[in-house]
Amino acid sequence: MILFQKKAADRGSHKKTYVLTPHPYAIGNRVEEIFFALLMAHRKELKLLLLEHLDIPLLHAYKLTNRASMSLVSEYFVRPSKVVIISCAVILSLVYLPTRIISRVLFHWKGRRLFESYNFPRIGIDPLWIDNPATTRTVFSWDKVEAMNWGRQLANYRCPTLHPSVEQSCRAKLAQMGLGPEDWFACLHVREGGFKSDFGRRDYRNANIENCISGIEEITRHGGWVIRIGDESMKALPDMDRVIDYPFSAYKSDEMDLFLVAHCRLYIGTISGPMELAILFSRQMLILNMYDWSCGVLIREADRGLLQHVYSQDKQRYLSLEELAEAGRDLLHTFGSASSRYELQENSPEEIRKAVEESLSLMKDPHIPQSSLQQMARERIKSSARKIIAQDQFHPTASKSEEVLRFQYKTAARVSMEGGAICQFSLEANWKSDRLNRD
Repeated sequence: MILFQKKAADRGSHKKTYVLTPHPYAIGNRVEEIFFALLMAHRKELKLLLLEHLDIPLLHAYKLTNRASMSLVSEYFVRPSKVVIISCAVILSLVYLPTRIISRVLFHWKGRRLFESYNFPRIGIDPLWIDNPATTRTVFSWDKVEAMNWGRQLANYRCPTLHPSVEQSCRAKLAQMGLGPEDWFACLHVREGGFKSDFGRRDYRNANIENCISGIEEITRHGGWVIRIGDESMKALPDMDRVIDYPFSAYKSDEMDLFLVAHCRLYIGTISGPMELAILFSRQMLILNMYDWSCGVLIREADRGLLQHVYSQDKQRYLSLEELAEAGRDLLHTFGSASSRYELQENSPEEIRKAVEESLSLMKDPHIPQSSLQQMARERIKSSARKIIAQDQFHPTASKSEEVLRFQYKTAARVSMEGGAICQFSLEANWKSDRLNRD
């Protein structure tokens, strides 16, 4: 919804101000939408006004996620007064709260909810991933995706920053943690089920932090620090030199969460919400225990990933990475419950150590070219993903046609710009036959 005109002083022309209400309660979805909004603002020469409704957990049944992300600084953001922000929040709450309450009652009685757009504000969302979305309400088109030229958009991307006063405060906290001005650090986030209370429901998204200790030691051996991020429901790390278990510290805050990811030299994590912060702030990433390789995770060229091992009950063996690259959606948890014919196995401590070692090499020299094997594997995976994304009912949990198409175009955009690779040692060991079949 484009509501205002604002003069762009640096150009002497007028830029339209675009109103966006990013996802309210999931940090990954919220930050992902801000990232794509910045891309849109650049390609359409817009200013962005980010709004949200009031934080009323008792009525909404959720708490607004990292609210500091709504106050980031960019040449593309409009910073209205607090009066305007509060007034807009009240209006949005008055408009959306009644339908949200009806949806909650309906779910309690019938096990069904109203469409997403009735549960919380979704103003300005569809144009983030496709221009002229009104023409794509019923049919998905890869031609339209390719016309967006996502690779060029990513090359022109300019990440946001924190407000100078927030930056100064967070730097002081970092010094209190023990890091000096010359020290560098990696952020580590390994998802567990406590934050979303989904133990036993989405365990495929979770992993064992203890398997990362060898990787942590690899970083500290190279002179870096490791700051583990997350929440206090997580399993605590053992005491280690130059390792900070930040969720259990007095320094934790929404602003500090952003600061740490924005300034880390390397982000190590699983497929979960904080990963989107690393993408937003253009951080080099290493993504472990990937359970899905079709949704555009490894965005930038220096990003690396490790797929989980997949055991096939039908074949009575672990599938090779080549087989996984050609997998259908029955193996991918993104599309609901994966078939019980498959079992996932986490990356081992030794695999994680080697992956960290490869990413540290890239951290020192980000221009190290990808091998021909890495390039071939990426293109095979992307080719397979294109076929899956184009299928009907691509998003089985969405109940409204435009929500399905929104998910298709969003995922297609990510796949189109993806330039990272699977770790070289993992491809060498598992491309033709998973090494676990030989152990």
